[in-house]
Amino acid sequence: MVKLDWKMFEIKFSENPQRNFEWFCYLLFCKEFNQSYGIPRLYNQPGIETFPIEYDNEVIGWQAKYFSNKINKEDVLDSVKKAIEKYPKITKLILFSNQEWHPKKDGNY
Repeated sequence: MVKLDWKMFEIKFSENPQRNFEWFCYLLFCKEFNQSYGIPRLYNQPGIETFPIEYDNEVIGWQAKYFSNKINKEDVLDSVKKAIEKYPKITKLILFSNQEWHPKKDGNY
């Protein structure tokens, strides 16, 4: 497996790293959940990137978050809240991020 270098990713996809990261995550999600024909989506869909899918008795949604610096916790929580409100049947929400999650000094995120 190749480890991604996010600085090189930003250089290679400099016209819009965030959009390209979302596309990369979309491809990974489709591959992982056998969505060979893709997944319907709306422009600026609230909370998740595409409509949820049904897979293995789960209703799964996903969200891609590309951060230039550190993770914006409020942005992530806002997306989770919107996903729950708009798609109450979701049983699993997958979050993709280019940043590693680090606990605060108190052990919380």
